[in-house]
Amino acid sequence: MPDLKLGIPEKCIHCGMTPDEMQEKYEIPFIVLGQPNTLLLLFQCPHCHGIMGNTKAADNLKKLIEEQKQRSPILKPGSRIILPGHPKMN
Repeated sequence: MPDLKLGIPEKCIHCGMTPDEMQEKYEIPFIVLGQPNTLLLLFQCPHCHGIMGNTKAADNLKKLIEEQKQRSPILKPGSRIILPGHPKMN
C-alpha cells in the first residue's frame, strides 16, 4: 500500500475563514466527515457550511493508480469452465 497523505485545507475555500478563526468563534475547526479508516475525508466549514476535500486526494489517487499498474495480473480461468456432470466431462 502506498504512503497516502492527509491534507487539511489552510482555510475555507468558500468564505476564507481559517481553522484558528473557526476554533475561536465556534470552538471547533473544520467538521470532518468521512469513511472510517480511510483518507476519504471531507471538511465542512462551521461558518458557511462549505465542503472541501483532502488537499492531497489527487496525489493519493495517482499513487493508487501507479500501484495498481505495477501489480501482477490476476490469473483468470479459461473462457469456458466445465462443471462436474457436464457431458464433456464423461
